[in-house]
Amino acid sequence: MTIQVTDLELDSIKKTIYSELFSPEMTKGDKTKANILEATIEVVNRKGYSDTRFQDVAAECGHTRTLVNHYFPTKSDLFTTLAKYIRLNYQQYVLSQLENCPPEEFLRRYVRAALWWTLDCPKESKIWLLVFHLATFDDTFKGLNTDLVKMGFERICRLLKDKKITQRTDIAFHAKMIQTIITGCVVCVHTEDLSRAEKVAYIENSLESCLSLF
Repeated sequence: MTIQVTDLELDSIKKTIYSELFSPEMTKGDKTKANILEATIEVVNRKGYSDTRFQDVAAECGHTRTLVNHYFPTKSDLFTTLAKYIRLNYQQYVLSQLENCPPEEFLRRYVRAALWWTLDCPKESKIWLLVFHLATFDDTFKGLNTDLVKMGFERICRLLKDKKITQRTDIAFHAKMIQTIITGCVVCVHTEDLSRAEKVAYIENSLESCLSLF
């Protein structure tokens, strides 16, 4: 899968996650790396984190284990990169929902897209929850998750400021509350025994909770 980044935030993404993962123009090596990461998503969703092995990933993507280890020498390297890759996919999904968006609808569309990513991309969002779990016990993942959460927080702050969605001085508080509500919704959708209708209700209620802040 070759990631396409919209012009809306291309420069911003290249300065953050994108530049850490890929070249400005996807090279053959970048495409191989993306292929390995996509294969890892499939394997983890079938086998879980503990039972995922390099040979499983190699078999899934059709490469040798030696090649997989060339790009990712350790399991920690693989999963820290995977977390960034999923974050980049998340950003792309959200940005795709904001094209030609009128200013008055920007916040609603942004939050709705962030919430609906949970249902539309269940494999990726489940692994995002796995990163939360790993961050609870592993300082490497805790540091990674802290950095990614901070990045998302700053992005929401800029959104609220640049779009002049609120004139109040507590933009940071609003941004953190939006982020917290979205995270809580992802947890509920994936960890409770819910029908699709109930999951949609969670998403819509979470959306209204975010919008009620303003």
